[in-house]
Amino acid sequence: MTLAKKLWAGIAALMVLSPLGLILPDRFKAGTAWGEWGVDELQKMRGSVPQGIQKLSGLWKAPLPDYAFQGWEGRDLFHSSIAYIVSAVVGIAIIAGVALFAFGERLLEHSLFDEQAAHRFRRRVGLVFQNADIQLFCPSVREDIAFGPLQFGVAEEEVNRRIREVANVLDIHHLLDRVPPSIKYRREKAGCHRLCSCH
Repeated sequence: MTLAKKLWAGIAALMVLSPLGLILPDRFKAGTAWGEWGVDELQKMRGSVPQGIQKLSGLWKAPLPDYAFQGWEGRDLFHSSIAYIVSAVVGIAIIAGVALFAFGERLLEHSLFDEQAAHRFRRRVGLVFQNADIQLFCPSVREDIAFGPLQFGVAEEEVNRRIREVANVLDIHHLLDRVPPSIKYRREKAGCHRLCSCH
């Protein structure tokens, strides 16, 4: 079984098991899951409903309120479980659709070792390190920006053009010849300049 099939099998199992969120609280008389209280439940628990929640509660009408079809409210556990599974299927379908739209080429590859597809994917998706204190830097911001394109084999003239472009976008012309770890920009823009230069 391929990795993708195992992943989908796991997701299918989670969808089928989603009614456990209804069955276990019902079995142990636990009530609604923590944090998923409606306005009525808050009124019972606290004796009042916070004003902000009261205002916001009418702004959004869920397609499947309480994970139930219209007219199924208050039905037995069996019907609620079916509605839970359908809600899970709809949710996964939406997430999968967005993921395929955004990353379809990489997600649908037949081989994880397809270097050409991987290269095209990496040109569209970048990772930005959040902790600049443990990040490796080049001797200057200019070289830091050039690092990514040079790894992709971009011509020197194009690399220089990208350096100017990134400096304009991030407004860091005055920092190009500075040492990255010694300047304040490392906390604000570290990683972004490399990512922008690899577009």
